[in-house]
Amino acid sequence: MIPQKEQYLKYYSAGILFFFVQLFQLSARTSLAVAVLTFLLAACYYLRKGEILPIKKGYFIAILFFTTLSYFALQGFNNRFNQVSNAITSTPADQVQPEYNSTTGRLEIWKESMEILQDNWLIGTGTGDVKDELIKTYEKHQFTYALDKKLNAHNQFLQVWLTLGIVGLLLLIWSLVLPIYRLKSQGQPLFALFAMVIILNSMTESILEVQKGVLFFVFFYSLLVAGKEIHTTKETH
Repeated sequence: MIPQKEQYLKYYSAGILFFFVQLFQLSARTSLAVAVLTFLLAACYYLRKGEILPIKKGYFIAILFFTTLSYFALQGFNNRFNQVSNAITSTPADQVQPEYNSTTGRLEIWKESMEILQDNWLIGTGTGDVKDELIKTYEKHQFTYALDKKLNAHNQFLQVWLTLGIVGLLLLIWSLVLPIYRLKSQGQPLFALFAMVIILNSMTESILEVQKGVLFFVFFYSLLVAGKEIHTTKETH
């Protein structure tokens, strides 16, 4: 007789598969890579711990198979990863009239941001001035791709460094790294996976510059860190 917990596993697996397919359809390269990597690392961790029963292994293999199949099928229609390889082999600077896309545009934005950091790496530009400074730099170099859209730094660590200086950057890194070591001793791997999701997505997006990114970060950070502290305190009394 399969325990009740195992009966719900197929629904969880179907939900994971559904969200993976939706992610493939969005063609979000960073999110796609992070989701697959997180899933594989979590599966490997629990397999190593011996916490995945044979029936669960079947669901994991099925999810991996169908998501991989969906990936190759959808990439045949719209392979946005080609932009990355093209950006490595040829840059807009090599063109007479540069044409930017989401990949080459980010590379140029990071270049512009690094120019601002030369004079503001210590204390930053301030929370109310960072966008103005970016726009000034875009105008200076006639970078219309980012200027027309008033784009941010498209890297959360770079965005925080531009805004709050080196101290702000170190505090952000500290807030992600410290709980990993504190919760690791308690056998809690979820925060490490959460931190990996945040860090990898932050490499190509300023996720804390939009409301949905802030809500996602605050909710799961509080749930995994503060929630665990409350649960531990109750158990000791």
